[in-house]
Amino acid sequence: MNAAVGVSKDEQLWRFEPQALMAQIKERWPAVSFKPAKRTSACSWWIPVPESEGKTLSGFLDPSKIMVGFEGYDEDCMEFALWLRRVVPESVELLFADNQHGQLLPLTTATTVDDILKYVRSS
Repeated sequence: MNAAVGVSKDEQLWRFEPQALMAQIKERWPAVSFKPAKRTSACSWWIPVPESEGKTLSGFLDPSKIMVGFEGYDEDCMEFALWLRRVVPESVELLFADNQHGQLLPLTTATTVDDILKYVRSS
């Protein structure tokens, strides 16, 4: 799955802080590897997925710092999106997107993996 979580248009004064985000990712996934910032991202990372030999959940923070993109197995991506929702202040509206849908799914603290699955499976 290729997916992203972004700040809604109404919230775009709020930004992800790269150093804080990397620290939170490192706390949750200690085996993470980070790559230095470049023109196409403020930071990027690879998280080994222990259950699947050699597979990773990769991600990046876009240069504008309002969107986190990630790629990996569906379940890993959905769990990452829900984790991200928990670490961003609840007052900030976040939206989930994948590369197959034009509509966005609002991510709230009540959003579940089942909610994201229904969105992903919808046409």
